[in-house]
Amino acid sequence: MALSHNFTSGPIAGPLFRFALPVMGALLLQSLYGAVDLFIVGHFASSADVSAVSTGSQILQTFTMLTASFSMGITILLGQYIGAGRGKEGGTIAGSGICLCLLLG
Repeated sequence: MALSHNFTSGPIAGPLFRFALPVMGALLLQSLYGAVDLFIVGHFASSADVSAVSTGSQILQTFTMLTASFSMGITILLGQYIGAGRGKEGGTIAGSGICLCLLLG
């Protein structure tokens, strides 16, 4: 039996939190990845190396957050178009989102 969630009726907080949990978990793991890098480099390298890893980690974190933000925005816009019965325009949004992600990648 497949689970079905309807975000258009009933309470929204619980289903929305369960829907966002994997994204929040992935962003947490990305942050921990940078922290572990700093921990390991801090034990075996010089302070210049620690500074380089810290800077690189922050840049990567910024790109990760921007990508997640674009993806969420595209998903919201796509949901609005599909919910309004404008599937063809929704397909255009999905295609544009894929192109944007490929371009940024």
